[in-house]
Amino acid sequence: MTSQEERDRLKEEYKAHYRSIQQTRKKLAESERVAKIAKTLRDMNADHLLESMDTVLRTVREKIEIAEVKLDMAMQARDAQDLEESTGEEIPRESPQETVRRIKADMGLLQDEMERTVKAIKANKTLGPKLSK
Repeated sequence: MTSQEERDRLKEEYKAHYRSIQQTRKKLAESERVAKIAKTLRDMNADHLLESMDTVLRTVREKIEIAEVKLDMAMQARDAQDLEESTGEEIPRESPQETVRRIKADMGLLQDEMERTVKAIKANKTLGPKLSK
């Protein structure tokens, strides 16, 4: 063999050896990465993870409920506006006091309140000793 051929053969051997070293390093890095992932999964606390997911789900449900209520309110306002436009009449708005009175009446609390008022009105004198005639 000539020196050029010998040099080319050695050059190819070195290249093959260098490629095998690179492949081995890549395999080592991949196995270290897999080992880190496996260790993390092993060390993970399932209870804490489930708690976190429950919290996230609760938050999402609350946001959905709020969005649904806002949508319902917007739809009711839109329906009222459409009704007002179609009839040409303004829909009377209820005062807050009237709303509270109506809710109390619906709940049956207004009757008790009226009875207390009537009893208070029937009393002749509420302060001081009773004077005899």
